[in-house]
Amino acid sequence: ALGFEQTRLAGEFDIGFVVRSAAIEYLRPARLDDLLTVVAEMQSVGASVIVFRQSVMRGEEAVSEAVVRIACVRISSFRPARIPRELRAALAY
Repeated sequence: ALGFEQTRLAGEFDIGFVVRSAAIEYLRPARLDDLLTVVAEMQSVGASVIVFRQSVMRGEEAVSEAVVRIACVRISSFRPARIPRELRAALAY
């Protein structure tokens, strides 16, 4: 939504994001054909890691909650990389 699509990040900055870890709490069962909404809220932005809190909702009822850490890596090597200053500034809302 901020104009930093994965293809742009890879092409301009040689970076991408990978899931570093996820801690998930399953609170209620979800069934096939349930209408679910995923809500993601950014918790913190570090030099190379972004932490999100995510909830899967069925209406007003939470089905699951998670804390997801994504890491910035160089596409060419998959080694850790700093999040570009331009992106960090945009995320600082």
